[in-house]
Amino acid sequence: MKQIIIIITILTVLSLPVLAVDALGVYSSECTNKGDINIVFYIAENNYKVESSSMELEINKIKYEEPWSNQKYLRKGTDSTKESNTAIYAEGTFNEDKVYSGSLKYIQEYLKDDSKGENATITLAFTVSCPGLRFSCNNLGVSIESCKNTPDGFEAIIDMKGMEQSVGYEINPETMMDYHFTAESSYKQIEGNSKEGGLPEKYAIEKISDNKYKFTTNIGSNTIKEMNIRYKSTELPIPCHEPSYENITFYSHKECSTAQTTEPEKETQESTEEEIESKPDEQEEKGSSMLGIVIVIILIIIAGFVYFKQKQFKHKL
Repeated sequence: MKQIIIIITILTVLSLPVLAVDALGVYSSECTNKGDINIVFYIAENNYKVESSSMELEINKIKYEEPWSNQKYLRKGTDSTKESNTAIYAEGTFNEDKVYSGSLKYIQEYLKDDSKGENATITLAFTVSCPGLRFSCNNLGVSIESCKNTPDGFEAIIDMKGMEQSVGYEINPETMMDYHFTAESSYKQIEGNSKEGGLPEKYAIEKISDNKYKFTTNIGSNTIKEMNIRYKSTELPIPCHEPSYENITFYSHKECSTAQTTEPEKETQESTEEEIESKPDEQEEKGSSMLGIVIVIILIIIAGFVYFKQKQFKHKL
């Protein structure tokens, strides 16, 4: 009797459907002080296949939009192919010193005896610890928005990103940037004296808003024609090789204008107001002239009439 019960139990267990388990697991994860995350997922169970196209990754509610390292599928078994898949989030994405929560949603297919089994949608939860941002080349970018010569000196408005991107690491816009100017004539520089060169002997750089800085200097009656600015590669905390960051602007150039005074515009405005004020006088003068002509004509008519009456009177006598 016991043997019969054991046999029935075994048959019952064998007839039960295979319970789905998590096919994927986190093999390794790394978050650096550049704000990037590199995370590797691998097939943890035999006889499972996961299409890469079904993998949806989120960390701190930021969806992973870049290509996976393995574009086909992960499979572990007798004819296994790639058994891992890597996702790399860009620099400057995770900038806080904290533990970030993430999830990977995917569809796994159970394979049994090389035949298709049941599909299951799995959500794998995990965490990644980050040290906080120190510096990222992805946060850089420079652009000279305007530059002009005025009666009070030279002024430029520059958009310089990345100066205050980290806590505890200050980036100085004076020492981190390389400035170059082309002037009408020689000007006195920190080092040397020529028409083309670096920073003038006296200048000021003032922050006016987020990422916005105002550069001012006074080189007398001289005029700055062009301005160039770029990040100094030797001063950056980490190497930022420009080909590796093709979407980042490391250099900016601009031709500078000469501002005109507003005095001629005031003179034009004043003359216009004088013309407007003089129009009523002109109209009055025209009216006076017409009135004088009418009076003269009336006097001539009256004189003619009087002369005619006098002549008639003499004729009657």
